[in-house]
Amino acid sequence: METTQNRLILWTGPKHFGKTTGATKLAQIARAEGFNVAGLLAPPLYHTSELLGFDVFDLQNQMRAPLARRKINASNTGQFTFIADGLKLGNSALSAEATKSATLNLKWTALPS
Repeated sequence: METTQNRLILWTGPKHFGKTTGATKLAQIARAEGFNVAGLLAPPLYHTSELLGFDVFDLQNQMRAPLARRKINASNTGQFTFIADGLKLGNSALSAEATKSATLNLKWTALPS
């Protein structure tokens, strides 16, 4: 019986350093090489230089949905409000069903500092 070892790669770097771009390219290259890619990315959404929020991108089915948007009046409970459709897509992208046949799972989000 063949055994496999799961590995975790923690990809870190400064803000605006290209982490999301790099993870996107990694997924594209892996898919082109025949990997079944699953997981998600949470790319930031900007207008000019202002961070408006984050989307969620399902790497397996290439679907994208709004995940979080900046609150107009930030409070003690946080500066973002989460959107149900984005949470649903993210949960689906990370579900056991979606990832069971994947040969590469990516889970990436950039959180504001």
